[in-house]
Amino acid sequence: MDVFVFPSETDAFGNVAQEAMASGVPVIVTNQGGPKFIVRHGETGFVAENLDDFVKYSLELMNNPEKLSKFRHAGREFSLSRSWDSVFEKVFQAYEEAYETHSSRMKTDFSGKMK
Repeated sequence: MDVFVFPSETDAFGNVAQEAMASGVPVIVTNQGGPKFIVRHGETGFVAENLDDFVKYSLELMNNPEKLSKFRHAGREFSLSRSWDSVFEKVFQAYEEAYETHSSRMKTDFSGKMK
């Protein structure tokens, strides 16, 4: 497969787009739903605004083997950084930051005095 065209407007997360990139296939997705947050427009694929964009971006990749190869490698590299372990690590880090912020606020009362 050279290009994965995914016009879904209801996909919540973008697993299929991410799986395509993990397989070295550039993706073209709609600007609706979760996949638009997975694709790095102009680097790992394209985010299409309308049907004409889907056609334009498909032809651009099909007619430019060098760009297609570049997108294949960039998508593969990007997907390798998106493992469940790395996702959860970022979630845990956000929880830790929120906890530390909350804890530091609890140490002072509203007048700014230490409790």
